[in-house]
Amino acid sequence: MSVASLAGLAVPPLTAALAPIGLDDLVGRTALLSRVDRKYLVAPQRLPEFIALLAADPDSTTRVLELEGRREFGYRSVYFDTEHLQLHRAAGQGRRRRCKVRTRHYLDSDQVWLEVKSRGFRRTSVKQRIELPDGDPATLGPIGRAFVADVMAEHEISGVDPDALVPVLTSSYRRTTLHHRDRARGLESRITIDTELGFATGRGDPEEWVWRHGTSIVEVKAGPATVPAEWLLWRLGSRPVSISKYGAGLVIARPGTREMKWHRAVDRLNRAQSTTVSGGRAGR
Repeated sequence: MSVASLAGLAVPPLTAALAPIGLDDLVGRTALLSRVDRKYLVAPQRLPEFIALLAADPDSTTRVLELEGRREFGYRSVYFDTEHLQLHRAAGQGRRRRCKVRTRHYLDSDQVWLEVKSRGFRRTSVKQRIELPDGDPATLGPIGRAFVADVMAEHEISGVDPDALVPVLTSSYRRTTLHHRDRARGLESRITIDTELGFATGRGDPEEWVWRHGTSIVEVKAGPATVPAEWLLWRLGSRPVSISKYGAGLVIARPGTREMKWHRAVDRLNRAQSTTVSGGRAGR
């Protein structure tokens, strides 16, 4: 089915027509903690068209993550860095030995995980994490700092003191996760669709939230080869963009921060519809 033929159709809500996939099955089929991540900025009104095209391919299957009847989930992440933003600068300058430190709060299940993302071979991302039961997402604590120190040592990341890490940015968004399998080519990918993006400095005080609703981030997590989902994104006018919620979000939430390699992404996000809202919205 062509893009043109879908343009005038009333496409049902994002994932209503897709079969579900459970978390264990998703993780088992796409063990992608070591992977290549490619990101695309997509206007929210193009998302139904993208998903409909993905599902219409007769040589593939597309399923949506479903947990307890939910297909969309709320996330909040707190990013940690030093006072001088050493981790942000290392990422923006593309240093080989670098990492990102964040807690991720799964709002629907109230689970909190500490994650450290570093660089592997051939541009892969390596994510290592531990659960923080009953933890404060904005506090690393002794166990968290020891974990960060161990990961930094493992990946030979030097010059950053884990004890100096403090919360510098909070992000909030809604996520839908798809699993796509191209049977003909034997390619599998995990696709995340993040909407209702919000950023705030530090722990995320209510009055500091800035929202970017005019665009969505579609991230394709797969091996080095380009997968069918990306071909469709290209057909819909999207191109890969260098963006991270931490990299671009800190520039948006903290004016004066160097844009570095994220300047194009920041410009596109800033041109999207945005409003500053009260604390009630930030809790979504």
